[in-house]
Amino acid sequence: MQFNHVFIPYGFYWSTPFTRWQGNFAQQHPMLFAADVTKRFLRERDITPQAFDALFLGMTVPAEHSFYGAPWLAGLIDAPALSGPTVNQACATSARVIGDCSYEVETDKERCILAVTCDRTSNGPHLYYPNPLGPGGTGTAEDWVMDNFNLDPYASNAMIETAENVAREAHITMEEQNEVTLLRYQQYQEALEDDAAFHRRYMITPIEVKDSSGRKVVATVTDDEGIYASTSAGLSKLRPVKEGGTVSFGTQTHPADGNSGMIITSRERAQ
Repeated sequence: MQFNHVFIPYGFYWSTPFTRWQGNFAQQHPMLFAADVTKRFLRERDITPQAFDALFLGMTVPAEHSFYGAPWLAGLIDAPALSGPTVNQACATSARVIGDCSYEVETDKERCILAVTCDRTSNGPHLYYPNPLGPGGTGTAEDWVMDNFNLDPYASNAMIETAENVAREAHITMEEQNEVTLLRYQQYQEALEDDAAFHRRYMITPIEVKDSSGRKVVATVTDDEGIYASTSAGLSKLRPVKEGGTVSFGTQTHPADGNSGMIITSRERAQ
């Protein structure tokens, strides 16, 4: 579908820094964290939460009380009258949220939607599914993040195997993947020039990380964390993760923690 009436006001999108999993955001509740950042963004832009008709939440990894989804987040940002769907579509969650918002605006140009996505891959939940008919009434367990990284239930393989299948079908070599990784790393370095001027256009920073009591600041995050330097020589020395494969640890994207959002509306309301 082509969207002809969907717009994002310039500058009205935001993101936290993203930290490699088990980093400084590993203990932050993703929904509470997203609410704090969203409120800060709206306050800094002098936008009232009542300006929106709906809130769409994207969240792939469940957390405590995330059962209540978007309405809970709406309450946390002082907009309890807002509601909307909670979207979970694995690695495509954020793209699906933007698509769903856009469909609504395309069919109703009066809509102004707040889209927020948040996740914490660190310390993912360990789930237990009861099964009274199991041996001795025992159920089954699932480590939400690790088990699903390692097994797509439809394809019956791990994510890394999917990457290798795509590389094989499209004839993408390890050397070509290294070239893309180097290009992206160089572009990232350019974004850090002039005191990270590019990042400052959208990134909410600095962020103070507090302990479980919410009183003591244990860290201050000013930019993405966990980005390792990439060089042609370094990448060429790495072996593929899978024997006979093409994907190395140097060309994979690491899981991370953080949140982001944007405003999606019509041209008139965007202006």
